[in-house]
Amino acid sequence: MPVQAVSFDFDGTIANSVNAIRKANIIIAKILASILGIDEEPVVKYLERKAEKLSLKGKYNRALWIKETLSYFNRKIEETTISLLVRKYWTYVITRTTLYSDAEYTIATLKKKGYLVAILTNTDGTIGVKSKRISKLVSKDLFDAIVIAGEDTDNPKPHPEAFYYLAKKLGVKPSEIVYVGDDYLVDAIGSLRAGFSPALILRSHLRFKVNKKPLEEILVVNRLSDILLYL
Repeated sequence: MPVQAVSFDFDGTIANSVNAIRKANIIIAKILASILGIDEEPVVKYLERKAEKLSLKGKYNRALWIKETLSYFNRKIEETTISLLVRKYWTYVITRTTLYSDAEYTIATLKKKGYLVAILTNTDGTIGVKSKRISKLVSKDLFDAIVIAGEDTDNPKPHPEAFYYLAKKLGVKPSEIVYVGDDYLVDAIGSLRAGFSPALILRSHLRFKVNKKPLEEILVVNRLSDILLYL
């Protein structure tokens, strides 16, 4: 089946945000430690571990991450303080997120070649945050569809609902879509199970590594623009 569309994940794929998100976790953990009057190191370590575990379960709400951390240390703070910390978190991430250098070129080239171009990304846990972050970096007019899984759909990736919803919005079959992402399980395996053609981008500076050889059905690239060699 010929390719009709190419869809991208957002964080770590077209948006260079992974390090900013990690740093934001550390900053918030240190503020929590200061508020609670305890050592920073155990709070930082716990919040980082909890953030990773909750993300794997599709739970991205930063207020939840903070509350889970507080619960572990048997502490509570005012809801208004938690809301302020969440805003501080996202302000930090937004101001320090940039597009990867080849993102605009790759998207523009795909459009010139006649492909439909889309974004399929997971919610940030608070309705409207991911949409705002996307708008800060790119014009939404560049894309034929933007789907925020977990907001536009009941379930986030890797649930097939998110991928099927995107295909329906684009008006093409799943088998006609190449999906590009940086997470092996959520993006590559998730899209493959939904019938898409997955492309996994493995940037050398990111912590994420595939602990086994990717399946043959998964195209592996080192740069976003490398996918143009296959389309």
